[in-house]
Amino acid sequence: MFEFAFKTSGLKYKKNPIYEMQDIKLIQATDIPKNATIGELVGPDFVGKLAISYQKDNIGRSSGNAQWCKVYDCKNGEYVYKGTAIHKCVDPEYTEQNYNEKLFSVFGNLFFDSNYVRIPDIDLVKDSDFSDKPAILSYNIVHREDIEGQNKEEMTNMQTVALSIIERQTLKYDRVPLSTILEAVKATVNKHVLNEKKAMKKKVENAIMNSQISKQLGENEQAMTDEQEKLVTLMKEKIDEIDESTTSKSLLLDLSKAMGREVTQEEVEDININGTNIMLILRNIKALVKNTNRNYKELEKSIVQVTVVDLMTNNIDRHLNNWALIMDKETGRYTLGLFDHATSFFNMSLKNDYLAISQKDLKEHWATSSVLRDNPIDIEKVSSNGLDVFRELMENYEPYVIEILQGIHDVLPTFEKAIGYETISDEEFKQLSEKNSKKYYRSETDIAIPTKKVMEGFNMKFKRIAKDYGLVFDDERIDDEYRD
Repeated sequence: MFEFAFKTSGLKYKKNPIYEMQDIKLIQATDIPKNATIGELVGPDFVGKLAISYQKDNIGRSSGNAQWCKVYDCKNGEYVYKGTAIHKCVDPEYTEQNYNEKLFSVFGNLFFDSNYVRIPDIDLVKDSDFSDKPAILSYNIVHREDIEGQNKEEMTNMQTVALSIIERQTLKYDRVPLSTILEAVKATVNKHVLNEKKAMKKKVENAIMNSQISKQLGENEQAMTDEQEKLVTLMKEKIDEIDESTTSKSLLLDLSKAMGREVTQEEVEDININGTNIMLILRNIKALVKNTNRNYKELEKSIVQVTVVDLMTNNIDRHLNNWALIMDKETGRYTLGLFDHATSFFNMSLKNDYLAISQKDLKEHWATSSVLRDNPIDIEKVSSNGLDVFRELMENYEPYVIEILQGIHDVLPTFEKAIGYETISDEEFKQLSEKNSKKYYRSETDIAIPTKKVMEGFNMKFKRIAKDYGLVFDDERIDDEYRD
């Protein structure tokens, strides 16, 4: 399956445009002269990105002096608004990590369905202090189009979600088990249903009260009968019990038992609350419950997806401030948002490994996971053993995991092509014009991302999975070391 970029010596590697660092002009919004035009800010010949900084990043714990900017694509006097993005400079301690942001963006946007999981697009731009290392623009994953003066969506990071069910003092290192994340997400998603049920009960109470006041004032034609008030009161008490299994038949049976007589559908449909048939109101609540349950199952699968992908890409830093729930304020539906992936592809992507963990340890135990195991010992730690987390996922979500692994397997050839390099021999390179020769790296050491190393990292994981579970998606990838 894998055709690695590095095959033999004596090759030249064509520069991959995805690693190109664009020119950028970063300007503080407070420094812009009044009524200045974009052309006046960048000049007529500028080609690159104009980033107007308007706010420090207050989401997560991003390094690199993270700041929110309005970004324009500029090309010789033409200017196109790209949207808002976080600009992050090079981290002096980890000067090449911003390449990982680009890698995860490419992989994530190939693998994840953006209807369920959103990944920022990434532009690599020149850094003011490190000319040969990229700063980044990480574009906003939240839609900010205004609807009658209000944002269309709102984002809640996972730490805030988790704090809805646990006490702050029990939250250590911004890391919790997967079960805690899922429980908190479920509670957050269900909050909309609880609020709607509460609001509907209040409307019913008001309708009963207004009916009783009308009777006292002698306005009986505007009031419900005593039987209707009794029936509506019973229906109000049933609102909290409505779920996907509730039917008109089951509701009428319950009401008939409580009333001591048969309650017909026609009788119920003759009752209106604020001009709306009460049976229709109850059906709408059932539909809301059904949609909410479906939305939670989508999120559950997406969260397992993200955890598996993080394990496969050695993302060692999926703490609670690096992902979030994004809610469409019009529909109430939630999607998952991911960001800040500078520490993904740990010891998979860059030429030099970090010495904190060896390739042998990665092969045996995988990189650590910020999503903890449901293990009392792990809960007291900063992270969990990656392979142990994978095993726990297989125990609890095996069908999800197998489907996810198949999906990863299927996109890897496209991913490899997207991040790799075309090659030509030295003999062919010598025949190129001076202009065309500049499109190639002069030396293998100049290559931004060693494609072979990235793909071998995935290969290593699939081999281990084949060894432990017999899940082989491509026999040609399984070395003799792991065959029976």
